[in-house]
Formats: sequence, C-alpha cells, structure tokens
Amino acid sequence: MNPARPRAAVLVLALAACLEVNPGYLGPTTGTTIGTSDATTDGTTADASGSSTTAAAGAGGCGDGVVDPGEACDDGRDGDQDDGCTDLCALPACGDDFVQASLGEECDEGSFNADDGACTSLCAAARCGDGLVRAGEACDDGNQVGEDGCEADCTTLAITELAIGNQFVCALLSHGKVRCWGYNIAGQLGLGDFDNRGDGPGELPTAYVETGGTVVDLAAAVGAVCALLDVGAVRCWGGSTSGELGSGSFEPIGDGPGELPPDTVHVGESARALAGGGGFFCAVTHGDDVRCWGNNTWGQLGLLIPWNQTGNLGDEPGELPTEAVPLDDVPVALAAGTGHVCARTAAGEAYCWGLGEQGQLGYESPQNLGSGAEDLPTVPVLVDAVDADVVQIVVGDGHTCALRGSQQVRCWGSGMDGRLGTGDTVSIGDAPGTMPPPDVPLGGDVVQIAAGAFHTCALMAGGAVRCWGLNTEGQLGVGSPADAIGDDPGEMPPADVPLGGLATAIYAGGSNSCAVLEGGAVRCWGENSQGQLGIGSTATIGDDETPDAAPTTPVLP
Repeated sequence: MNPARPRAAVLVLALAACLEVNPGYLGPTTGTTIGTSDATTDGTTADASGSSTTAAAGAGGCGDGVVDPGEACDDGRDGDQDDGCTDLCALPACGDDFVQASLGEECDEGSFNADDGACTSLCAAARCGDGLVRAGEACDDGNQVGEDGCEADCTTLAITELAIGNQFVCALLSHGKVRCWGYNIAGQLGLGDFDNRGDGPGELPTAYVETGGTVVDLAAAVGAVCALLDVGAVRCWGGSTSGELGSGSFEPIGDGPGELPPDTVHVGESARALAGGGGFFCAVTHGDDVRCWGNNTWGQLGLLIPWNQTGNLGDEPGELPTEAVPLDDVPVALAAGTGHVCARTAAGEAYCWGLGEQGQLGYESPQNLGSGAEDLPTVPVLVDAVDADVVQIVVGDGHTCALRGSQQVRCWGSGMDGRLGTGDTVSIGDAPGTMPPPDVPLGGDVVQIAAGAFHTCALMAGGAVRCWGLNTEGQLGVGSPADAIGDDPGEMPPADVPLGGLATAIYAGGSNSCAVLEGGAVRCWGENSQGQLGIGSTATIGDDETPDAAPTTPVLP
C-alpha cells in the first residue's frame, strides 16, 4: 500500500459513506428510545402516527456483517485484507491497495501500480527477468538466462575489446569471456586443437576459451594471446617460440585437449593492463611498474642488458619475473609493435624503447634503446613542443601514432607506404629536427586510433572510420586496389570506409582492420587467408569490394 494514502483515511471515507446511506444512525443505543417511535416486540417500529414499519436490512452499511446493495462482501471489517473480503467490503483484487498473498501478490500500490514502477500492473515486485524493461535495465527478455541476447542481469552482451594477432582475432565480451577465430597453427584460438576457424561456413561464433576466470583485458602477439583476469592474474596461450607465454618452456599451450586454463604467468605483481608485440608481452602492474617477457632482440623488454647476454626471457624455468622497465612517470597504458614499446603516462607523456631504426621511438635517432646500461629511462617523446597531451598511443611495425587531447593525431617513424599520413614517404623521428611531427590531416576530430603493421585507422567523432598507409590486402577498406594512401600529396584525408553503419570502436593488426558498429555487430576487412575475418571463407575484403558488401563477423550469441 502506498504510504501517501494511509488506511486510516480510507476507513474514514468508508465510514462517511455508511453515514450517508443511513444518516439517522447515531451510534448504538443504551436503552433510551430516540425520537417518538417505540420499538415493538415483532421487530417493527411505531412512528409518530402510530403506524409500524419493518427495519431495513443492513441499514448499518459496510462493516455491519451484512452484505448490502453495492457491497461484494461484508465480514464486519475484521482488519484482515486477505481473508476473502477487504475492509472496504470488496473482494480482493490486484489494484485495491492491499497486498493479498493468497492471490500471489508481492505488492499493491493501488492506482500507482505501473509496469515501469516498483510494483507492476500485475502486483509483482519489479525485478530483472520479469519481461519488462525499466530504468537501469538494457533489456529484459523474461528470464535470467545468459547467452540468449539478454544477459541474466538484464544487460546486453557486447564487445569490450578485440585483440588482433598475426592472422587471427580474439574478442573479449562484456561478461568477461573470450572467443577467437582465424589462424590456429599453435593453439592461439584456445580451443584445444590446431584447426582454423572462420574460413568455412558455420564455424562462428566459436566456443569460449577456458581462461579460468573473468577477463578484463586482452592482448595478442604474433601467435599468442594473454588475458588479464579481474584478480590481476595473467594467463597466456598459443605459440611460445620466444617465451612469450611466460611458461618456462617452448611448448605451445592450447593446441591439445586439457591444456587450458593455462597457469598464471609469474609477472611479479598484480597486473592492470596488457600489451602484446612481436613475440613478447608487457604488463602494467598495480605497483605502477612495467614488466615484459618473451622476445628481447632489440631491447624491447627494457632490461638494460644486451640480448646476447640475456636471450629471450620466459622460455626457460626461473626466468620470471623480469625486472621493471625504468620509467620516470606512472604508466597507465602500453602499446607494443614488432620490436618496440611505448607507454602513455598519467601526465599525458609518451615514453618508448626497443627497436628504433626507423625513428619509431621518436627520439630523433635510429638507435635502439633498452639493451644498454644507460638507455633507460628515456625522456618523454617530443609529441608537441609545448604539451604532449597524449590520450592514446598505438604502435605498428615501424611507426607510432598518438591521439592528443585536441582530438588530432600525430605519427612518427617509417614513412613508407604513407603510414604517417604526411603525403610523402619521409620518415619522422629518425634524425635531429624532425620532431614534433605535424597533425595528420584527417578532416575532423578523432576519438580513437588503431595501428596495423603498415597502416593506421582513425575513428572520427561522428562514427566514420578513415584509414591510410599500405593497402595491398584491402586493409584500408576503400574497395580499390590502390597500393597505399597517404604517400602522395592530395590523398589525405582518406575517404570514409563504407561500413554499413556508424562505428563505436576500431582495431587493427597485421593486414587487417575491424570495427564494432552501433548495435554491437563486428565488421572486419583486409587479408583473410586463414579465415581471420570470420566470414566463413578466405576471400579478402576491401581490395575490390567495400567492407559493407561482406557479412559481419558472428561474435555475439
């Protein structure tokens, strides 16, 4: 019952109604004759004229125990609203402002019952799973079963993140589970075999990888995947040619039955973010350190020791945890490429180390950094002469790009194939005086960027996607066999990629690009020899057709 209408008020109204029916009733008598009539012994009364009449049955109204005209029942107002007759002399019913458990009612707010309120029109307490979508619920399909389009907590299952490796893709879903498709030579799909998925009809969506917990971040290397669990543990599967699984072995994990979930990598501290590169992984820890393992050919593990003295780390027992990478600021995110790593810090700066031969570190030198005793910590990359203001950083094979708070993008490193978007092939960051780089002319504000091996894509503020760089596999999504965009004057800004809808997130890796569209669908384009586009064939998409001409990738149930 709604507290705004106390039952006392309801009973007062009922009493007033009774008095209206019998205005001469003044309460019980005490033996005194009222008025000029006298009671007779046969139940009649004599009026002033001496004639006698029979008393009207039930003249006492609701509550007298007698069912009068207009009353459905009358139990004398015994105070029990769930005994078949309410104190309003009405039969119990949903909407009468009384909760009758015998009718299965959980609540009753009278005229305030509503399907979008706390008490529904059926007198049921509002809850997830009742089939009614209300504030705080994204959906409600009438059950609390997941994987059916609406999750058990009335949220819509969505793509949280994509991680693109060498010819394979993994998706992290909003409920913390992972599924992968594409190339599977080393078990990187985590399905207990080495069969590709996505190159034939009906193979997607794939089964979930057995990670042994709830995943909150995901990273892919060339042929391996690492997942960060909500408890801070890191678990990896796939190939281990350089120790990138951190398992102390060269043996792959995930290509045979019973191998998953993998053991936890001995990072040394609880982790909070991951990045994967060319045969190595790095983690940001809750202690604000960066720790890396795997391939260390160019000093990308940041250990300040030459590779010929350390070798790769993680492929033999006892090599982990590694030492923390020396940094002068608090890292909040990492990006890793073929041989170099960049950290975005809390101050909005970028610090890079590892392979630098093409200027991808941004230190106006082709020198590698990370293997010499004096290499690290590096200074902040000169992204801007006044304020770097980096909000996102991405790394390709030989180039690096930063999204700044101004919603503009700046890239440095190798200029081959136009991947810097400068209208030429001149490298930036490999010689004195080449930094800071100019803004990439993209024709609008940018909200996210993604880098493949030799190309880059930007998600524009309005939901369009624009890509530049190498296009030999259709990874730019322009539907033409152009070799590259951005290496000649007048090619920038590139045209919008035809996606068949607006994008909410973008990802890239190798010679592939993917976008999550409004509504949650995933659309991928580029090279597809191993089924990494997940469209049930090995047809390349984007080289002579636009991405919207191909099916979306079946990732969600």
